[in-house]
Amino acid sequence: MRRSLRRYKSQADYKVRECPANGYHDEMVPFDEVPAMLDERGCYRVSDDDVSDAPPRDDARWPRQCRCGYQFAAGDEWQLFQDLLYRRVDTGEVMTLRDAPPGALWRARWMENLGGSSMWVGADGQAWMCKTPGGEWHIDGPASNCTDKEGQTRGEHKCWVRHGVAPDFTIDKNGKTCSAGAGSILCGSYHGFLQNGYLT
Repeated sequence: MRRSLRRYKSQADYKVRECPANGYHDEMVPFDEVPAMLDERGCYRVSDDDVSDAPPRDDARWPRQCRCGYQFAAGDEWQLFQDLLYRRVDTGEVMTLRDAPPGALWRARWMENLGGSSMWVGADGQAWMCKTPGGEWHIDGPASNCTDKEGQTRGEHKCWVRHGVAPDFTIDKNGKTCSAGAGSILCGSYHGFLQNGYLT
């Protein structure tokens, strides 16, 4: 995992966009890399969201200002932020999910341990995510335009049906599904398909 020193200004109402860069004042810089550990739910983590083993607050490595120019106040948040590191199977490059390019696929193992419902996983019990040009897409999760939300919640169908083995997934409506769409994904500004491992 990569840990970063993060400063941000907490807002009670996130509809107020104070920062033209992020929406709210937020900045972080890489600090170190440490082995990732599993918690009791099978989720990866290193430590709690505190700064117990971070440098003191007067250390110059802490961000002093947001990229928009806002100067962080002493009462703004201090956090030792954690990001899992992933290795690309095609190039060997190591990166965080926030730096992953469109087309990246990864297992969301924490969703596999939610229990009580199969609405978050595919028929194989796995939960997969895809980075699209418009943002992250939970392939095995519910679609916002699902025509049978109660059935989806009970795990009676999938809004998208996943076929194949990663990374060569094809996503369509061939299986027990609802009548929403034709297997395409609308994610942010992106609208397309995942077929034979490629976003189209």
